Amino acid sequence: MPNKWHDAGFTLIEMLVVIVILGLTAAIIMAHGPPRSAGVVTRTAASEIVQSLRFARSEAIARNMPVAVSLDAVTHRLQIGAVDQAPLPGILPLGLYPNQGAAVRRAAFIFAPDGSASGGAILLGAQGQRIRIAIDWLTGRIDVSHGP
Repeated sequence: MPNKWHDAGFTLIEMLVVIVILGLTAAIIMAHGPPRSAGVVTRTAASEIVQSLRFARSEAIARNMPVAVSLDAVTHRLQIGAVDQAPLPGILPLGLYPNQGAAVRRAAFIFAPDGSASGGAILLGAQGQRIRIAIDWLTGRIDVSHGP
């Protein structure tokens, strides 16, 4: 009867070659960073802006004093009061429309102690993904709408 011990399984060299190939593949993928689509970046930036606006509204009500949220379309920076926040992704076209007026490069959206706001809209977009953040002047409510 023939000995099948030598025919079964992989050799140590074959296993080492597979491990080296997997390691090189993982290193190449990790060097490029995690894959991100423009839609994910846009939604993440919109979420950060909405959270900051809602926080500012809550702070204005809690402290009984106006709180401003400043956005700069050129530097893509967001600031709540005097505290500078992390920059938003720079690839996003940012449209700022304070008080439903014309687009500006830098805008401040002010929340009053009664919860109302100065009003306006913020437009974000990249590669066909568009998000509009609207701030109601009377209630200070923040609405997000997605569209092409």
